[in-house]
Amino acid sequence: MLVSLAILTIIAVIVLTSHASFTNSLIVTNAAYDVALSLRQAESFGVSSRNSGAIANAGYGIDFSTANLSSYVLFVDNHPNNCGPGSLPSCKPGNGVYNAGADGLVSTYTINAGIGVSKLCVYRGGSSYCSGGGSNLFALDIVFTRPNTAANIAFLKNAALYPGDQGPGDPLTGACITLSTPDGTSQRGISVSSVGQVSPVASCP
Repeated sequence: MLVSLAILTIIAVIVLTSHASFTNSLIVTNAAYDVALSLRQAESFGVSSRNSGAIANAGYGIDFSTANLSSYVLFVDNHPNNCGPGSLPSCKPGNGVYNAGADGLVSTYTINAGIGVSKLCVYRGGSSYCSGGGSNLFALDIVFTRPNTAANIAFLKNAALYPGDQGPGDPLTGACITLSTPDGTSQRGISVSSVGQVSPVASCP
């Protein structure tokens, strides 16, 4: 009798543990797809040059910050606006990075169920640079601007901006955002390439 009870207890623990693991995996996967959809929404708005008031040709982007790991921002990249009267039709405002209080705030998205951003990474010249572990990378911005579907990827560290097509070294080739459950047992990534491809992935490289 005691042996049977012990076996049943072991089976129950295994089932409950497996169920919890499956639930965590499902929740973080759904969250990753939500973030990917937000990035594709920014791409759609930017490529179509969605009306942003009196300012034309503004790009749209997503801002991720280590200052708030449970949410991210969809914004209009319209600051600074150097496209005044007499500017060419191709003139575009913005600087490829989110300027809080100056750029247009479209929406702030909260990542539900306790899921949060655990790591931000950018890739350049075959190497990666990620937040955490003593790194001073504290923000990642991904902006889409017509007529290209390419992603303008920029990251900030030490209060300095490093856009994808400027700064030292080779251009940035991509970025990846890692989402994790509160206990860190389940993770999923969202990969963004410099050509604008957005894909949920099992993990960031």
